[in-house]
Amino acid sequence: MPGTLDLAGFRRAMEIFAEELRRHREEIDSLNVYPVPDGDTGTNMLLTQEAVVAALAPMAPDWGDAEEMRTVVSRASLMGARGNSGVILSQILRGICERLPEDGTFEPDQLASWAAEAGFRRVRVETEELVSSVFGWAVRTFEAEAPRELLGARWAGFAYRGWRSLYALDAATLYRLVPKSLFYNLLVYGEKRG
Repeated sequence: MPGTLDLAGFRRAMEIFAEELRRHREEIDSLNVYPVPDGDTGTNMLLTQEAVVAALAPMAPDWGDAEEMRTVVSRASLMGARGNSGVILSQILRGICERLPEDGTFEPDQLASWAAEAGFRRVRVETEELVSSVFGWAVRTFEAEAPRELLGARWAGFAYRGWRSLYALDAATLYRLVPKSLFYNLLVYGEKRG
C-alpha cells in the first residue's frame, strides 16, 4: 500500500516542520556539532524553513500545481538558506521536490533511493507509530475539544503512558510484522557526502 502525499499535505508538512523546528530550536542549537560547532544549527534550519513557509503562504489553499510547488519550495529554501545547516536543509528539500511524484503516491523505500540520488550515503528509511498514532490522534482530538480545566496531570500521565506503551508495541512487534507503508511516520536518515 503506497503512502500518499497530496499538495495540501505537503504544504502542511512544510508548516509543521517549521513549527517543530521553532519548538526545538534551542535544543538543536545546543547539540550543534556539524558541520561547524557554532551553536546555531537549529536557528539556521528554522530561518531556512520559515523562508519556505513564507513563500508558500500567498498561494491559495486549493492550489494544485505540483511543478510550481516544487519550484517554490526549492527556490525559497535555497534563497532563504542560513548557514551550513540551512544549505544542507535546502538540498534535502530540493531532493524531495525533485522526486515527489505528480500523483503524490510513493513507497517508503523510494525515499531511500531519492535521498541517495540527491547525494546522501548510508541512507535508511525507518517507520514508526501504527497503533500508537491512532491512540495519539484520539487523545489530541479529545484534548482539542475538552475544556482545559478538565485536563490535568492525571490526564497527561494517562495520555503519555498510553502512547508510550503502544509505541513500544509498535516497535517491538508490529514493526516486524506489518508493512512499512502502513505506519504513520517515515524517518529518513543519511549522511551528506563531504
